[in-house]
Amino acid sequence: MARFYGTVKGSGVTQATRQGNEESGITTQAASWSGAIEVFVYKNTDNQDCYMVNQIPWKGTGKNKTISSGIF
Repeated sequence: MARFYGTVKGSGVTQATRQGNEESGITTQAASWSGAIEVFVYKNTDNQDCYMVNQIPWKGTGKNKTISSGIF
């Protein structure tokens, strides 16, 4: 059963939805030529829903930096 949900919509008309469970969590990335942002949503060891937002390189451009993290 899904605990986490994610959606993405680009230039197309339809929106795609993906699911993540307690073991997998869910990760999404949005990128440009200058780098990317990655969002990871997961369950911690105390069964709390958590998130981490990172700036990451994309195709060799950009840097690694945690922007935010916490518990929902």
